[in-house]
Amino acid sequence: MSRLRFTLITDGSSDKTLIPVIHWLLRQHYPDQPIDGEWADLARLPSPPENLAQKIIRGCQLHPCDILFIHRDAERALRDVRVAEIQRAVGDAQAVLAESQQPLPCYYACVIPVRMLEAWLLFDIEGIRKASANPSGEIALQLPPLNRLESLPDPK
Repeated sequence: MSRLRFTLITDGSSDKTLIPVIHWLLRQHYPDQPIDGEWADLARLPSPPENLAQKIIRGCQLHPCDILFIHRDAERALRDVRVAEIQRAVGDAQAVLAESQQPLPCYYACVIPVRMLEAWLLFDIEGIRKASANPSGEIALQLPPLNRLESLPDPK
């Protein structure tokens, strides 16, 4: 059975925490297939890519994959603006790679948290307890309702 390989391209190093989330998501859809995921740590390169299209190209060259996950924080922009930005960058990358006959992975996915990434992770009480080195803690955590997380201005 072939392995499903994915690569994550992010805005910064803290966003690599999306790897387990993506792995979990893929496991839900491909329970019997081996899955490998990598974060493209492009900032450490001698000449780091300067724009998103260059990040996509270098990420694909260094970490060949079946699915490329491209993360961009929404920040103050609407989600649709970030999706369009990613689509333009993918098109630019495809054009550059086509000249050297190196195709992009067959699929890519936009990963755009509407609020900070931490909002996505706040619902996991067990994960919070493990991260705070208190996995057996019993104190009730004061977490906002899951359906309101992305509406909070600062979910942390």
